[in-house]
Amino acid sequence: MKNKKVTIILIAGGTASGKTTVAHRLANEILKDKSVTHISMDNYYKDFSELTFGCLTFL
Repeated sequence: MKNKKVTIILIAGGTASGKTTVAHRLANEILKDKSVTHISMDNYYKDFSELTFGCLTFL
């Protein structure tokens, strides 16, 4: 089995600071010859409208 080099790039920042834009530009421009997996945290948490009232009491 051939060893493959893996590069992981993490992008952090405040709300609406451009993290997703930077991630997309990296994937499209800089890394276009590579296999890219983009894992977004935007869809990780449920929207408050999806929570039951009982869950909201803990917030």
